[in-house]
Amino acid sequence: MADFITLTGKNGFKPRVNVDHITSCAWNEEKQITAVDLSDGTYSVTETPEQIDALLGVTDKPVIDELASAVKLVRSIIKDGAEVGFNFQHGDWAERLFASQAVTHRALAKAVA
Repeated sequence: MADFITLTGKNGFKPRVNVDHITSCAWNEEKQITAVDLSDGTYSVTETPEQIDALLGVTDKPVIDELASAVKLVRSIIKDGAEVGFNFQHGDWAERLFASQAVTHRALAKAVA
């Protein structure tokens, strides 16, 4: 049976991706997204390559990497919020910040365990 991970598109879409179909991924600093290349197309997602590595279990330091990825994620969301004067009616930064709490909580729980 194939293994799947769930990623998050910038529009909030959450594709379940068959890990056997991932061919590469690369972070785009300007757009603050990761392009995940699959055997049949490409997804633009909000997770960093490090977060994707942690989901795949391919990192040497999963706890440290997951915590660093969570901090980077929150930092990028805060940057997006600052660009619109932290006005929750502009952009999706407020929803993404709320949604990132689960990622941050999980990473912190592993780090202090």
